[in-house]
Amino acid sequence: MIQPSRDYSRLLNTLIDQRIAAAPKRSPWFHLTPGERADYLDETDARLLEIQHTTLNVLAAQHLSMDNNPQGIDEHLAMLRRHREALDSHSPYRQALDRDISLYSRQQAAMHGFEGAWRKGLRLIRAGDGLRNPCAGLLQRLQRMIDLLQRKIDSEGDARRVTPFARQQGWKALAERYRALLDGKPVDLAEVPAASDGLPVNLSLLLMEERPGYVRMNVALVDADFEGRYKDMHLEHGRLVTATRSLMNFSFGTAARSLAWQQHYRLKHEPGRSPTFAPIRSVLVRTAFVEVFLGHWLVSEHTLRSGFLVRVMDDGSRLRVINVDRKECNQIGIEAFDEPGAQGKVREVDLPRRLEDLLNRYADIASFQTIAVDSYAASHYDPDRDGRFVGIRELERSVGFGQHLYLLELPHGRDYLAVTPFAVVDRQGSRHLRGAEVQRAWAHNSAFFERLHSLREQGEGACPWLNSPRERAAFTAQWQRLLERNHLTPGALLAVPEAPRASLRDGQGNALGKMLRERALADRIWCWPALDASLAAIAARMLKRGGLQKLLDDAYVQATLAQATRLPGLALEPMPHRARNLRLLKWLLGEDQQAVAESRDLRRQLLFQVLRLRAGQLGGGHAQVNPHGLDAGNALARPDPWLILNARPERLLAGDNRWLIAEDKYRSTHQWVPDPLHPATRYMDELDTPFIGGISAATEALCRDLPQLFDGLPSLPEYWRFQLANSAFWLRNGYHSLFETLYMAARYEPLAEGSVGDQLLALFDRGRDHPASALYRDLMALLRPLIDQGLSGEERLAPDPAGC
Repeated sequence: MIQPSRDYSRLLNTLIDQRIAAAPKRSPWFHLTPGERADYLDETDARLLEIQHTTLNVLAAQHLSMDNNPQGIDEHLAMLRRHREALDSHSPYRQALDRDISLYSRQQAAMHGFEGAWRKGLRLIRAGDGLRNPCAGLLQRLQRMIDLLQRKIDSEGDARRVTPFARQQGWKALAERYRALLDGKPVDLAEVPAASDGLPVNLSLLLMEERPGYVRMNVALVDADFEGRYKDMHLEHGRLVTATRSLMNFSFGTAARSLAWQQHYRLKHEPGRSPTFAPIRSVLVRTAFVEVFLGHWLVSEHTLRSGFLVRVMDDGSRLRVINVDRKECNQIGIEAFDEPGAQGKVREVDLPRRLEDLLNRYADIASFQTIAVDSYAASHYDPDRDGRFVGIRELERSVGFGQHLYLLELPHGRDYLAVTPFAVVDRQGSRHLRGAEVQRAWAHNSAFFERLHSLREQGEGACPWLNSPRERAAFTAQWQRLLERNHLTPGALLAVPEAPRASLRDGQGNALGKMLRERALADRIWCWPALDASLAAIAARMLKRGGLQKLLDDAYVQATLAQATRLPGLALEPMPHRARNLRLLKWLLGEDQQAVAESRDLRRQLLFQVLRLRAGQLGGGHAQVNPHGLDAGNALARPDPWLILNARPERLLAGDNRWLIAEDKYRSTHQWVPDPLHPATRYMDELDTPFIGGISAATEALCRDLPQLFDGLPSLPEYWRFQLANSAFWLRNGYHSLFETLYMAARYEPLAEGSVGDQLLALFDRGRDHPASALYRDLMALLRPLIDQGLSGEERLAPDPAGC
């Protein structure tokens, strides 16, 4: 790799100095030692090159693919024929073109048949003066033509029905309009109804074979569905099963569109909280599936030729096939049903049976696979149901992405929106890039990287535009936005030292030493055996309260129960999915805590997930004991698309992260930032305590529910052991920091001899003037006598090497 020019390094150093000078205390920009600066410059330069070679190239591919989309059947067919004539007669590509030409010709015949019938019928109406003087007799003549064509359709084979069917649809559409004219409604008969809303489907994309005679068909899901309520496709007893009763969208040939939907689901803000594993189901189907069922005609859902939406099969069932993607042109909606209602809409849908029959007839079942994030493999993945597991990173690499997924930008008025090659991201989530936005994003970002490349390789001498103050300012501003948007900051990129100095920060701007200390403390607490009895008693009370079926609807509970099936020594007989989950839920919340020794982590994880769901719903009744001036909820919703897309299990710093969902898109750092106007944020800034999700409202709700959790108020040792376990849960799962939970715990500590809640609050007030380690040392000095009370030396919480 060529070393960057001095001018490039000088300008990047200037940007770094400017950001450090302007940075507040809680910032990933901080003063660097010479060694740290050199490491940061090298890593940033490597990341910028990676963006050019991966993300920008994927955007280029999206830009170029749109230029290759057919602009109309007639024009595209003529182009294919010209290409065919230029090829050798024995060329394999010519044979593929022959197939494409045959299918496009069939579609052309269908479209022309419709248009010809419409015009012929219009001439008949005009000849009878039916436009100025509408009469029912002309409508009867139109109906006779429809009936005549129906007899022809019934007598023809499947392949020969295309043209008479298309002509019949033309007569039907005209008759429908003319009937409206007879009813006195304003109707325009001069213009033939449009076939679609722009581009025809790109059959060449649909027919990109992965192996001879087979194309890959994908369907992207928000989450796997185990109860038949949502869209899904999976294996059951060696057959494909479709778990939905509505239109399913499949993409054929290329994987880019499926990945686009996977990223969209990951980035979209869903009202119902879920880790959002967003798996992609994928299977090879015979090329004949496309040729037979998609090759006659394809129109979009916005077509004015509604008859083309439904095709009658040989067995009398109906197949609805729609082109649902106007950009990639290989996304097809398929719906199979028994009986069409008026205007092709569905009255009685039986998609699972009909579509399953078609798919199993044409699919290579052995090729079925599920493409998903690693946490799906660690929880829900079942080879008998999901086929072969393929990590989503493998699919990303096949499309052209690298180790990281980077964000580019799209000008939007005076602002710049974050974009991937597939989606634009704003505060509400994400949506797919429109065709024009892809072109604008490519023009804007490619121009920037061309300039960056010239500066890096040749210096300012090759960049005369740097002499313009306006262009120089625009270039450096875009460079700075690129660094910030992709977490190319010292806090995010520098390696974590064994003994970080006090000024080091992490990628969110929190004091690195404090974050490491809190995580280490959370891990020690989470593994502490002395918590077993108290937490088991709370779990048993939650079990007795009932409402277990509602708990089973929670996506996080479902993931934990799925992980429980992997516990060694656990044997469950075959049973329906929900019945199995109910059995596991009762077992993990039950009192038999020693049945499987390895289940401790999962039992605790499940208990606090249940408490999270039930916080504030148990009855309350416990009032605040030690008032203080801060309210919960000092966070603003600011989803961070880079963190969501680049979540990895290896990024978790917890000691034992086997059961944690690294790709949980609702981890607080993925969704929230401090509210700078909130008094609690100013307090935390002065204390310089880590901000993860803001002061915990859920912890406050649980504090009010103490009487229900403990059958009355707990003793101080019970209370603080529970609160430390609660803090460890929130911290390990990425939702809250130690202060954000213990602050509320201090305010609601039951008043008894030896209470320390008021002392903790005073400690927090004083802590703003103390060195970094003093807060944790003094906090544990107050709590240790309580949490270790009544325990032998070996049962007490293990001390921290740093003195906590």
